[in-house]
Amino acid sequence: MITNRILLTTPCYPYPSLPANDSLTDATGQRFTHGDDIFSLVSHTHCYANHILAQNINIPATLLEYPRWNNFIEEVDKEYAMIGISAFPVHLDMVMKMCTYIREKSPETKILLGSYGAQAFAAQYDEETKKKYVDHVVLGEGVRFLRELLGEDTDRPIQQKVMPKCGGAPAFINKYPKGGLGFLVTGLGCPGGCDFCATTEMYKKKRIELLSPDDFVNHVELYRKHFKNLSSIFVIEEDHFRHPRWLTKTKERWEKNPDLVKNVDWTGFGSVDFIWHYAENYGWDAIPETGMGAVFIGVESKFAGEHGYRKV
Repeated sequence: MITNRILLTTPCYPYPSLPANDSLTDATGQRFTHGDDIFSLVSHTHCYANHILAQNINIPATLLEYPRWNNFIEEVDKEYAMIGISAFPVHLDMVMKMCTYIREKSPETKILLGSYGAQAFAAQYDEETKKKYVDHVVLGEGVRFLRELLGEDTDRPIQQKVMPKCGGAPAFINKYPKGGLGFLVTGLGCPGGCDFCATTEMYKKKRIELLSPDDFVNHVELYRKHFKNLSSIFVIEEDHFRHPRWLTKTKERWEKNPDLVKNVDWTGFGSVDFIWHYAENYGWDAIPETGMGAVFIGVESKFAGEHGYRKV
């Protein structure tokens, strides 16, 4: 049994299709620019959760990203002591098939299930069924959980150094865009408490900071060092504008690097109300001065209230 290495994987292909035959690996076309006609983007993205986990534990990790079934069973047959699966809720049928195979071929292997697929799995099944398939259902921030499970220091900083680049373009320009965008996660979770929000439940109405302003800019500089043509970073956070001190410190740090000011920007996340509060307190110019070049704003349906949903 392999005890000095962990296997981290996504569910096996083929993925289930979403409505309108949308691809789960095309987050931009499926969600962010969905329905924008010729301006909808075709994109590709990676399972960054597994990349972050692999960078932040002391033992080596084998990563399988969107494997075919043969790729998966070839690795499982090597008998890893621990296998982690990161999945979405729509993946659960495939996840349970994968877990069944692991139980049969490598019964001593400990199976971890994480991400929002784990949240759905935990909500759907009783304890006996959960134990049949999975040893650890990982809810919340995964790096600390995995470090603790491996007996490692849980408090050392989280690294996200030069992860694989994602990419996107209008389909009429390029249906297979190359990777040109960096990717970072500055924080997980949201204190907003909206009753329909899976993230609020996953992180118990808290924001968990993964990168401080200094760490964030250091990581952007590292991307720039290795990829001179990289000009944009996609930065995950539920709402950057809920955390004005973080943005203000990022602005101060960003402005100290003329190369970043001139050549790089980043895409952040915000809500209309908190963007307004930030601009009212710091001025509209303060937003691009943080390095932010685009903001993704999520807007809930105006009919949500009719179905019992409540926006806080």
